[in-house]
Amino acid sequence: MNNTFFNFKSILGTQSLNREDLRGSRSALPIDVAYYLNDVQRISLQSLENFGWQLAFIRRPLFVPPMIVIKNDAQTKYARLEEDGSLNLSPQLKWRN
Repeated sequence: MNNTFFNFKSILGTQSLNREDLRGSRSALPIDVAYYLNDVQRISLQSLENFGWQLAFIRRPLFVPPMIVIKNDAQTKYARLEEDGSLNLSPQLKWRN
């Protein structure tokens, strides 16, 4: 049995990854945004855009539904657009600064 141990520090170099590198090469908003929204979310987002809300980012973790996050036009409030199209102004999430 061959136990191979990978030293990620030597593979990545001695530099540590900063918080911006955690996303990798993926942008906050994918090119195919509509793919990640269901019909109800699309309708709700179009309605919310009339009140100054806009898409902030889409979290796309593996094996779970994507999380749609929107922000107001002053960028002072963030909210989660739920799968049923409702707006969650108090999501229990940690935001990356």
